[in-house]
Amino acid sequence: MPRGPGLGFRVSVDNLWAMSPNNQVFYYFTSSDGRFQLDSVTGIISVRRNLYTETQNNFTYSIYAEDGGSPPKRSVTIQLTIALLRNNFAPYFINEPYTVDITNTMTPLISLVQVTARDDDISAPYNTLTYSLIGDDNAPNLFQINQQGQISIRSGSTVNIDSVTYYRVRVQAADGGIPSKTAVTVVFLNITRNRFSPSFQSPNYNTLIPVTQALGVRIIQVQATDSDSAAPYNSLQYSLLGSVRALNYFQIDVGTGVISLYNPVYNDPDALTGYMLTVAVKDLGSPSRAGTNSATVLVSVYGNDNPPVFINQPYFTSIDRNTASNSEISRVTVTDADTIDPFNRITLRAIGDDNTLSLFGFSQQGNNGIITTKNINDIIQDGRTRYVMRVEARDGDSLIGYGVRSTTATVQINVQRNLNGPVFSHGSLTLTISENAAPGLFIADVNATDADVTSPENVIAYTITGLSGASNNFFINADTGVVTLKASVRNNTASGYTVQVQAADGGTPQRVATTVIDVTITRVTEILSFLSPIYRTTIAETITVSQSVITVNAAPGPGIAYRIVGTSDGPDYFGINPTTGFISVIKDLQSDRNKKTLQTFAVVLGNYLLAIVRSHHLLAVVIGHLLAVVMDHLLAVFMGHLLSVVMGHLLPIVMGHLLAVAMDHLLAVVKGHLLAVVMGHLLAVVMGHLLAVVMGHLLAVVMGHLLAVAMGHLLAVVKGHLLAVAMGRLLAVVKGSPASSCNGSPASSCNGSLASSCNG
Repeated sequence: MPRGPGLGFRVSVDNLWAMSPNNQVFYYFTSSDGRFQLDSVTGIISVRRNLYTETQNNFTYSIYAEDGGSPPKRSVTIQLTIALLRNNFAPYFINEPYTVDITNTMTPLISLVQVTARDDDISAPYNTLTYSLIGDDNAPNLFQINQQGQISIRSGSTVNIDSVTYYRVRVQAADGGIPSKTAVTVVFLNITRNRFSPSFQSPNYNTLIPVTQALGVRIIQVQATDSDSAAPYNSLQYSLLGSVRALNYFQIDVGTGVISLYNPVYNDPDALTGYMLTVAVKDLGSPSRAGTNSATVLVSVYGNDNPPVFINQPYFTSIDRNTASNSEISRVTVTDADTIDPFNRITLRAIGDDNTLSLFGFSQQGNNGIITTKNINDIIQDGRTRYVMRVEARDGDSLIGYGVRSTTATVQINVQRNLNGPVFSHGSLTLTISENAAPGLFIADVNATDADVTSPENVIAYTITGLSGASNNFFINADTGVVTLKASVRNNTASGYTVQVQAADGGTPQRVATTVIDVTITRVTEILSFLSPIYRTTIAETITVSQSVITVNAAPGPGIAYRIVGTSDGPDYFGINPTTGFISVIKDLQSDRNKKTLQTFAVVLGNYLLAIVRSHHLLAVVIGHLLAVVMDHLLAVFMGHLLSVVMGHLLPIVMGHLLAVAMDHLLAVVKGHLLAVVMGHLLAVVMGHLLAVVMGHLLAVVMGHLLAVAMGHLLAVVKGHLLAVAMGRLLAVVKGSPASSCNGSPASSCNGSLASSCNG
């Protein structure tokens, strides 16, 4: 029997008694040494202690049986000899060493190699062997062994895809002894994994890049394949071959085959001719396998041939104060003839001008630039009527450097602040003036209004326009629109004028309105004159103030205006109704300290003709405005000695004051031909009456004094032509000849104007 404890066998006897307990049998050693034990009930004998240290091979014991009766009956004693079997030999392997070459394509569960062990023990279980894998490393998880010693790949094993090329598989053979004896051997498994070389399935590649190609960015990827199933045997390594020129700019990722730039090709003057690259490949097996072929990569380079172009130029748009904030007001559109990205990719931005970008917004939608208002109130407050937004278009997206092209366009934004034009308060006007109308005469007030609420759009300026020549004779106040007569119309033959008036506001663009004033000129066909050259009347000094004294009349009318002039006391005590010609007392005559019995003064009608009025207390000399001025100075000198002789006491008193003042005004006014006209009127009126009285006996004396005094004063002022004309006129009158005419007309008429205005 084996030597381990717990091992045993059974002894038994037959009991013929059928009745319990008489038929119950119990077993006993006659003596025991403690090596074995006997179960008294079952008769099983088992090892009681470990027999490994025992040296004897056989043990003999005496055994008897007895029943359970009373008294018990005992059997005969038998002899039991126990032979001790021993595990004398350990297993051992034969046919060593075990070395096997396999590939990574082996099928699981198929035997790779078989190991064989022997055991020289002659009985089981000591000669019964069991195989197991006990190493090395991960081999027990990858391989398995059966009881015939056959080693195979486990199902689900990663052997075929592992990168390991050499396994040490440690095998143990154990016999059935307790304890068992073992033997170990090592099986060397060499796996050939790198069985295949890589190759390019597509050996030719073509690609196109811009001259601005970014560095390090993928251009193209070449790819080779390797039929090996596990790394590193199917892991590939790429290398770049080719011309030195190409290798100066291109690089390849050794692991992925991605080709990129490491130097910008725009530095190569021959970049646009392209590049040819050669790519080699090998796997990372050991030993490595080189590719069966190489790849050729042709890289073409294109540049930015065309700049962006704005279409539908020029760009103009208009807005007004009613335009909403943040609303689109215009857009620009740009194209690029380049067909390859990024040179046909356009970026738009607004770059000016002035303060435009603070008032208007800009955004890009595709190839369109959208211009919008920001805050319309800011635009209104700014006040300008014209803004310019400058827009830049750049191709190549956001590329910086070689090849980027740009262009600009301007968008003119007109802000229509001037929404309303001037409007005249009336339509055209028709009116009539006399040819005798004096410069400065009010013609019309052509008032216009403008509904705009801001300046200068509602500020109106008036001008006279048109080609009728009206601007030579009429004047308009640019601010008020009041039209007045600028120059006399007597010296032309026009029957009227069409005065075209324009009202223009100050907005941009300017708005204007026009109206027309049709002015008809009434031409005087008769000479304006008093019905009587001299008016006389006698009144009492007690006459009441405002009482009419006399009426002077002139013709033709209408439109005659009368006024009293002169420096004597007459204008202090008498007044005239400018319309009717009624002369009345304006101051109590009794208040005159001089107690004059004769008052003389001049009445002017329409600034053109004269009349003289005389009486015992009042002498009204109506001789016109100019004669009154002339006589103040002229008669004081010219008639000084003459009147003192002729008139005795009367003329020195009357003419003393008159002539002293007359000469002061005469010399300041009389120019050119004026003296000739003055003398014509003077001598015609004054001398006509005066000389008729005195010429009989005083002509010699009068002329002597007259010429001496008159020439002395006149030569101080009147020069050259004045003296010659004056003397000619004077001598003509003294000799009784008619007064010379002004342009062929009597001096008193001169086209109906004042003598002083003849020819200007």
